[in-house]
Amino acid sequence: FQINDRIDGTATDGFEELKFLFQRNFTNKLERNGAALAVYYKGKLVVDLWGGWADRTNNKDWAKETLANIFSCTKSLAAICMAMKVHSKECDYSDKVTKFWPEFGKNGKEDITIDMILTHRAGLPYFEEELTLEDGADRGKISKTIEEEAPKYPPGSKIAYHPITFGWLIDQVFSRIDSKHRTIGEFLRDEVQQKHSTSLLRCRYLCS
Repeated sequence: FQINDRIDGTATDGFEELKFLFQRNFTNKLERNGAALAVYYKGKLVVDLWGGWADRTNNKDWAKETLANIFSCTKSLAAICMAMKVHSKECDYSDKVTKFWPEFGKNGKEDITIDMILTHRAGLPYFEEELTLEDGADRGKISKTIEEEAPKYPPGSKIAYHPITFGWLIDQVFSRIDSKHRTIGEFLRDEVQQKHSTSLLRCRYLCS
């Protein structure tokens, strides 16, 4: 593929190193296509960079207005919500899931902890049962599916990315920890968006 390491944008004083590191991703072929980076510090935009290609044919440069499809950004939000529960002493990362969800502890899942789910070590990177889009939005269905699943490897023994199941797993555990039994999306709305006047997109149910 053709390298395009031309970088546009700005980095204010004290953040110039980020521009060098960002460009190095392209020069060293770590970034094959295009990317953008924005960093806010104390409420001010201090880094605003973009570069690389904006199309598959390597003919169009990435521009300031180029749109990008972002995957898995809700995983970090889910982790933040769980961290808030740990901070409030409602749970601990080392707690077994069965402490809050006894029905989970079947078919070899008895010792899976909250930490294992958050760090993709639960052994459930995919489910054996084939699910439809409608199933994915049915929390009761997802709950039963998870309860019957068996780990694909001994939980905690290795990391295997849980691309889709992460959201279902952590949301089911979270709603059982929360005293109001809210989903992560509902908790974000109540405890983050409304309390702190943030402009989070409405998220009824996190699933990725």
